Amino acid sequence: MRQVITVVLVALVALGVGYWLNKSQTSVAVAYENTVREITNVHKSSNEVVRVCNPNSDWRVRSRADAIQDIRNNLYTYIVVTRVEVGVQEREGEPYLITPPDNTELNNLQNLPDCDEEGNAIPPETTGDEDDL
Repeated sequence: MRQVITVVLVALVALGVGYWLNKSQTSVAVAYENTVREITNVHKSSNEVVRVCNPNSDWRVRSRADAIQDIRNNLYTYIVVTRVEVGVQEREGEPYLITPPDNTELNNLQNLPDCDEEGNAIPPETTGDEDDL
């Protein structure tokens, strides 16, 4: 009887350890996934990015200063639609957000669609030529 109880206890402990290992792996994966923020829109003032946005995310909008702090403190990695990582550089002593140079302008922060101060996407301006089609 004592052997049966020992076997059952060992099995229960093994199951419990397996459950917690799987749970911790899932937690690590979820925690990592939450550290990446995809920027789909930007809000500009005088042609400078002042806010980064993703209207379909739980964070929606971050100021340039907050995004810079997030990156410098390794709290979040910001990426643009093409999965290019956003970095921080200094210009005249002031930090700003930048994507690395490459062969395309599609992933430049300046070329992303606009968003308003609350993080809502702003539709592109129409030229009025659509009526001529």
